[in-house]
Amino acid sequence: NISWLLLLLVTIEMLVFLIPSLHHINGLASYAPLHTIFEIIAIIVSLMVFAIGWGVPAEKRCRNCMLLAVVFLGVGFLDLMHALSFPGMPAFITSNTHEKTINFWLMARLLSAFGLLFIAWRPWHVVISNKGRWEMLIGMLFFLGVLSVVGFKYPHLIPSTFVVGEGMSDFKRNVELFVITLHAVAAIKFFTLIKTHHVFDMAGLFSAASVVVLSEIYFTGYTQFNDVFNLLGHVYKVIAYIFIYQSILIVTIKNPYEQLRASQNLLQSVIDNIPLRVFWKDQNLKYLGCNTLFAKDAGEKMPKDIIGKSDEQLAWHDQTDLYHIDDMAVIHTMTAKLNYEEPQTTPEGNRIWLKTSKVPLIDINKKAIGILGVYEDITDKKNLEEKLYLTYCAIEHAKNSYFWMDSEARVTHANSYACKSLGYSLDELVGMYVWDFDTLHKPSDRLPMWEAIRAERVISLESMHKRKDGTTFPVQITANFMASGDVEQVFCVIQDITKRKQTEETIWKQANLDALTGLPNRRKFQDQLEHEIEKWQRTQLPFTLLFLDLDNFKDVNDVLGHIKGDQLLIEAAKRLNLCVRKLDMVARFGGDEFTILLSELTDTDIISGILQHILEVISQPYNLDGDVAYVTVSIGVTCYPTDGKNTDELYANADQAMYAAKANGRNSFSYFTPGLQEIAKTRMSLANDLRHALTDNQLWVAYQPITEIETGKIHKAEALVRWQHPKHGLISPDQFISIAEHTGMIVEIGEFVFRSAAQAVKKWREVYGANFQVSVNVSPVQFNDKCNKFKSWSQQLNEFKLSGGSIVVEITESLLLDASAVTSDKLIGFSEAGIQVALDDFGTGYSAMSYLQKFDIDYIKIDQSFVNKLSSKSKSKYQALALCEAMVVMAHKLGMQVIAEGVETTEQWELLKGIGCDYAQGYLISKPVSQDEFEKLLKNKTEHN
Repeated sequence: NISWLLLLLVTIEMLVFLIPSLHHINGLASYAPLHTIFEIIAIIVSLMVFAIGWGVPAEKRCRNCMLLAVVFLGVGFLDLMHALSFPGMPAFITSNTHEKTINFWLMARLLSAFGLLFIAWRPWHVVISNKGRWEMLIGMLFFLGVLSVVGFKYPHLIPSTFVVGEGMSDFKRNVELFVITLHAVAAIKFFTLIKTHHVFDMAGLFSAASVVVLSEIYFTGYTQFNDVFNLLGHVYKVIAYIFIYQSILIVTIKNPYEQLRASQNLLQSVIDNIPLRVFWKDQNLKYLGCNTLFAKDAGEKMPKDIIGKSDEQLAWHDQTDLYHIDDMAVIHTMTAKLNYEEPQTTPEGNRIWLKTSKVPLIDINKKAIGILGVYEDITDKKNLEEKLYLTYCAIEHAKNSYFWMDSEARVTHANSYACKSLGYSLDELVGMYVWDFDTLHKPSDRLPMWEAIRAERVISLESMHKRKDGTTFPVQITANFMASGDVEQVFCVIQDITKRKQTEETIWKQANLDALTGLPNRRKFQDQLEHEIEKWQRTQLPFTLLFLDLDNFKDVNDVLGHIKGDQLLIEAAKRLNLCVRKLDMVARFGGDEFTILLSELTDTDIISGILQHILEVISQPYNLDGDVAYVTVSIGVTCYPTDGKNTDELYANADQAMYAAKANGRNSFSYFTPGLQEIAKTRMSLANDLRHALTDNQLWVAYQPITEIETGKIHKAEALVRWQHPKHGLISPDQFISIAEHTGMIVEIGEFVFRSAAQAVKKWREVYGANFQVSVNVSPVQFNDKCNKFKSWSQQLNEFKLSGGSIVVEITESLLLDASAVTSDKLIGFSEAGIQVALDDFGTGYSAMSYLQKFDIDYIKIDQSFVNKLSSKSKSKYQALALCEAMVVMAHKLGMQVIAEGVETTEQWELLKGIGCDYAQGYLISKPVSQDEFEKLLKNKTEHN
């Protein structure tokens, strides 16, 4: 900008000199006032230069700066004399003449030139004392006094400077040229200092000296006081003075201010980058300033947003009283309060902890004018201390042992529980080696163990610790490698696992041993069986699997109770264990089933000897707390690998062999054969086919008449299910009923038979009499069914609009012997619904009279095994007749009626009639027939009667 201004001034001056028409602009109107205005401006600027330079603080008083100020005091004074002496102005002290005003002009110019020239060559870093500046001022004032005397009293001492009508004299022109030369030399010097000097505004001084040169050139060219050269010379002089003013202003005010501001910025930057919160307050505890971290803590963006506020206005207003007490104590006592902890609330409302120091702010009079404070957020440190304390408390009061050990395996520290668990005091324990109390470690293990811990960082293992009294206990050890600097150690967490071991042992027993007998359970036996198969693949050593089921064990449970049944199982388990070798395994498979694994044995002679011994031992009487019970055992035998390749095949084959033994009369053993497999496949095939029999309408109901012996009339019938298989033809109930019971399909089949019977009896009651009844057999499986998939029979009879008397439910004695709450409730329900109950196959089971009294039985059906003997060809005819008569008499006494099954001859009919039997059922009357054939039979009987 300065360069462009200088260029402009030079251009203007060249144009003025080069354009002749401008030279004739003479006699400017009112030039005297205009001249006075320019001079006043110059004088004011000169005095301002003096005032600013004189007021520089002592530590900043540069000698050249002070000299410039004093010189321009003189320049301003001489310019004032020049202005007052200008022609046209009132006489000042003496008459105003051109000579007088020019003399003061030249004095001012020469003083300015020599002053600028002097400071251009003098060093700038010299500081002047207060005395020196006064001496300089007094010297200047004395010099000005001398010049004033010469100017006013002795102007003739100065050569003529102006000739009226001719213009300036040669002397005046020469002096002006001399002034130009001096200023030009000064300008050149200032120009050389612009890039190397930074204390003063050399560019401004260069510009001032240069403009003075341009100004003085004008004053060498004017011919009249009021022409254009004189006017522009004064304008340029004012501009030069302004450059002088700017230079001293920059040095004395702007530069120091910039330095101060830079210092403040530097200080603020330092404060902002200190990892502490810094703040300062006045006596009224208003904030004067802070750093950025503090402002952010207070919830503001910048430090300026904090200035003037008090603690009540900031995020931590709840702690205002606490903070003010500390502040006032520091101010009043003028004593610092250092490194104390206090709480603070963040803008988010969180409580944090600070470590604070506060010191008094003291003015030059040694009075406290506020406080300066710093603090750091120690919340993390406090939290860490708290965590460390909690960790210490947790470790010290934990119910686990904690040890610290060095690389030599010596204990360096331990918690209270560790001392207590081993029975040592801490002093005794510290310094002990691991092997002093760890029975599974020895000194030679130290180095390998240390290297393993260093490599893995964390290892876990089980061991045994020995107490001071010599007792031992199992422990779980977790060793953690820790390093701090050059110190390496191991932190061990040791847990007494006695209870865990006991629990594991208990769990193992529960998982692997039968709770009642103590024998291996099914799971353990399965594992051993799989192990034997794997062993055979390595060694080709065969083994034999025995599957055992106690015969008639259910009868013991039913008669003597489950407690004594359990006693029998325990005793049987003991006997079985005595029958085998130590390398063999006896297991309880469930209920009254046992399995035996004869390892590395397939010799049939040895196996047969073991089997015979088992049969003999198991069949011996059992003394069950005063009661004697007898059971036998059926055994299925299968060999690996000839009879099966996997466990499932072996179990299935052994199970089939065991059922074959039962079918052979029980108390025997049977080896697995391919024939058994065929029987099993047949049963499985029938079971699969039976699932579709109902939906495919393969099942139908046959009816066998029950005839009243006295009258020969048919009042009743028994509904019997039949299966017409699409491939195998008519299948006997003996073949599929047991399958249906085993698979649970008997429930749906029973419902089918019941609905068929209900529909039939509804029709027959309408045609053949309202008292007609149909008997429906009910399996124990149906009684124990809890799914409630079907409506009760009484509800269904209501839907058919039939009374309960239309149906008779036939059950077996075994159902009464195992009469659970469900069975009892259903029998009571039948009775309440009016449905009568018949006891089938009477005489073949226990025939306990207590059951007949306990339950409401309407009919007993004498089993055909008794009726078959009522023949003249039978040797036991009369014994059979006596038994039948006894059953009839007993039934009648108990209010029951009797139905004899299997009546096939007239002789049997007459004998039964003779003993008072109520009804007969058998081939003598009719075999079971379809509903249509039964209706024909009824019709024929009705017409015959």
